Amino acid sequence: NREYYSEHWIAAAVYVIPKSDTPLFKVGSELLGYDIRRERLIPVGETGIPDVRQYVGEAEIYGFHATIADALFFAGQSGVDRAEAELKFLAEEFVPFRLEKLEVAKKFRDSNDIVLVCEDRSGTLEALHHELVMRVYKTAISSTFLTHRTKQKVPPASNSRSRLMLARYGVPHVLNGYRPHFTVCSNAPTDPKEKLKVGWLIEESARKCGALDDIEISEICLVTRTSKDPRWKIARVFSLARR
Repeated sequence: NREYYSEHWIAAAVYVIPKSDTPLFKVGSELLGYDIRRERLIPVGETGIPDVRQYVGEAEIYGFHATIADALFFAGQSGVDRAEAELKFLAEEFVPFRLEKLEVAKKFRDSNDIVLVCEDRSGTLEALHHELVMRVYKTAISSTFLTHRTKQKVPPASNSRSRLMLARYGVPHVLNGYRPHFTVCSNAPTDPKEKLKVGWLIEESARKCGALDDIEISEICLVTRTSKDPRWKIARVFSLARR
């Protein structure tokens, strides 16, 4: 039963999480209302960032991040330990890289999402994602997609490629379908004009704070969540190799 879920499983994923002192992380966390690095909720009105909490949805529990490896379930700690070992080796093989051209996507996969898209001309994110699909995805017992533990839409039956990826790897948007992005709203307005207005408000506020400037990424994070955890948290940080 691919839809089965056990509360004894451990969820794990691999994220790019900007450092806590960067404008990108500060703005992203304030928009979501959760600081994953400090595991702290951020009250509405604490900063000058516009309040879009009604549109954030489940993005809040994940914290501000760009996914490298999706949320997967492991039957026990040994599965997470294996993923951690793979990350240790991979981090030693890649050097820091830069994210460029950050902007609010005009269109993305899910109409309910507002995301900040970005580019990594070095290919590091793409390579890390492909490596983890081969090394880690197949060792997981399930995923948030398969168990319907996420509000993200399952691809329609007519989308044969996404259905194949979902069946083999537990996630539809992998390999050539991988697009690095930071989700800021997963419950955006259904009205296209209102959604565009919210997206513009987010982008203008982020730009004024310098949050859309190019940023260097020098580490990747293993994040986990158990059935007892209200939100995701960082389990371990891996520094990329020095140049």
